[in-house]
Amino acid sequence: MAYSVIVPSKTMATNIDSLNASVVSGSYLENGNVFRLDGFSGSTGYGEVFFANVPTAGSLNDLWMALAPEIVVVTAEDGTKYKGINADPRNFRNGIGDVVDAFKPQPGDLIEMSEDAFSGAKSTNTHANSRDGYHDLAWGTAQVADSLCLKYLSTSYLSIGSGSSIGDARLTTYIMQVLAN
Repeated sequence: MAYSVIVPSKTMATNIDSLNASVVSGSYLENGNVFRLDGFSGSTGYGEVFFANVPTAGSLNDLWMALAPEIVVVTAEDGTKYKGINADPRNFRNGIGDVVDAFKPQPGDLIEMSEDAFSGAKSTNTHANSRDGYHDLAWGTAQVADSLCLKYLSTSYLSIGSGSSIGDARLTTYIMQVLAN
């Protein structure tokens, strides 16, 4: 299974520390997933790690987005774990309970996201909005009031090396601009 790939093209979080956080969740957080931060995790040893909560009705804005470095961990049969030997970022996944890097999208930010980062089909839809009870963004025809909203700007592609003699894979991505959060 392939997981979403996110490229923060131009984001305020690049230069503002308070727009970056470490989070932990009781569920899988794929890069590009959005969530609320209501407080620290409370787990011993995680004093400055926030707990990521699923967006709910009435709190669909002021959200954060997962963006962990895509270093794939491969586990051998004996349980030994190896990092960085699989270069395909689509094979990367944050585990349940893993500390994950996150940033807070700001209006005007440009984010390139693979098509599998969204719920539903792009087709003629031009906006992606947060929704009640889900970590992913859903395609729609317009901006939804009081929610995190990204606007589609253009389609692009990322080349992903396969390490084989067959060549490279081409991944469809969408350049999105944050309208509201």
